[in-house]
Amino acid sequence: MPARLITPDGTCRVVVENLSAGGAKIVLPEPAEFVVCVLRWMDRHAFGDVVWRDGPFVGVEFSAPLSVETLEATCLFAENRTRIARGPGLRSC
Repeated sequence: MPARLITPDGTCRVVVENLSAGGAKIVLPEPAEFVVCVLRWMDRHAFGDVVWRDGPFVGVEFSAPLSVETLEATCLFAENRTRIARGPGLRSC
């Protein structure tokens, strides 16, 4: 899912590969060094700390858990984007 990452050095477009109440796995356009960030997607945002990195992949732990409402809305949004990209009649998992 597309998102925007805000760090002390600036902002960039990223892809959220995995999202849970406690954190996210993010794919950066190129490796970058930062320890804190704000992840923005849809009309939501979360503050977080980097807990691991592997090249362009970054693991972020959120400072407060995401609500169930936020997770449900995000899943619905991501599922709809996947269904549109794959074509009619195909379900995402």
